[in-house]
Amino acid sequence: MSCEIITVRPPYPTAITRSYIDELDDLVKRALFQHAEPVSKQESSRATDILARLQVLSPSLAKDFKPREDSTQKIPFRLLSHGVDLSTPEVSYVALSYCWAENNAVGGGAESMAQQAINPKDESERNSSEHPLPCSPLLSKALLNEPNFPHEGMVVDVVCINQQDAGEKYKAINAMNIVYQSAREIIVLLDDIEITVSEHSFLKAYLPLF
Repeated sequence: MSCEIITVRPPYPTAITRSYIDELDDLVKRALFQHAEPVSKQESSRATDILARLQVLSPSLAKDFKPREDSTQKIPFRLLSHGVDLSTPEVSYVALSYCWAENNAVGGGAESMAQQAINPKDESERNSSEHPLPCSPLLSKALLNEPNFPHEGMVVDVVCINQQDAGEKYKAINAMNIVYQSAREIIVLLDDIEITVSEHSFLKAYLPLF
């Protein structure tokens, strides 16, 4: 484990345009997920057996479950590629893990704005539609600086998954184990923590020793 304190300077972004959301084709997806370990046949068979027993014990409860299909090839896979040269396919990505807020967007919530950005009403809105990142402007700037390769994107599910498409959302959730396994780095976002200047000074002095 390594720790560091970084300084993030303005301007701080509050939204991302549709032009920064890149949908990957099957060839690029296969390259990114080539080392991921899908659910084994043994685990899949065990899940099927458990579900069969549950259907006997409680049919009403069992109807809410089904065996997981963790194939990323069956869903659109999008990356937030702010500042990335999209003329060449992404070769890696960073995954973001965070707590969803009740409503972190103005005018209908993050889900509706993400939907507008992924599927704009017409071509004129394709590159102008904006939606917020799921964190403060300060952390948004830090996150957008995190990818450190010329062709590296970021997975932010609220903007990379069509939240209004139940089928896509279901398949994307099922494949999250592969998405996280294949990421170069996973960032766990703690957006509700603030420290004082004295705490910052202490950490800055302590971390090199730690």
